[in-house]
Amino acid sequence: MDLTPYTTDAINYWVKLNGKIHSVNTVKIWMDKYRSIYQQIKKAHESFKKSSFILPNGSKIPRTRMEMFPEVYFNFLSFYEELEKIYNYQQYEGYFNKEMEHYATIKDSQEQVEKWLRKNMYLGNNKFLLFAIEYTDFEGNEKFAEEECPLKPFFSFISDLDLYIHREDFKHVFEFIELFHTLFYDKKLLPSSLERIQSDFIEFKRFRLN
Repeated sequence: MDLTPYTTDAINYWVKLNGKIHSVNTVKIWMDKYRSIYQQIKKAHESFKKSSFILPNGSKIPRTRMEMFPEVYFNFLSFYEELEKIYNYQQYEGYFNKEMEHYATIKDSQEQVEKWLRKNMYLGNNKFLLFAIEYTDFEGNEKFAEEECPLKPFFSFISDLDLYIHREDFKHVFEFIELFHTLFYDKKLLPSSLERIQSDFIEFKRFRLN
């Protein structure tokens, strides 16, 4: 079965809405609609690592011809996975909302705030460290007010697509990022942890230069 028409329709859905701002729920509906197509193509792509590679229609291609994996399939995979990534980020909204509410109850206790920072160290200083830069530092973002700037996923094979996601759907994500940055980097409430991170970064730069 040739899935090209489905992948083309899937991406053209967004192309026709170029420049509009969408909700995360719209992204989820699209993902649910094309999930089966994605899974079939993903399975075919995974077979690149094997001795033969299986197309969605079940036919096998010898390893020596694996470069024939259709580009349109590969583009669909990368497109779907980029939307899936930003959707997964948004799933932290509920958690961050609870953490912000908890912080409000312990903000006057430095001991409890430090504990809160340690609990959220991975999210604040790793998983979401570059989140705002990745999704809001795009060409043309100056046309939006800073507090209203939507998120924009990047698609390498269709870089002129302006697909925006409502910032409001990430309200607590941005609140958490700003608070964590203020407490950890500006106020330096965990100086030993910050020094260790800075030291590791310096060593990494030296390694790259050598």
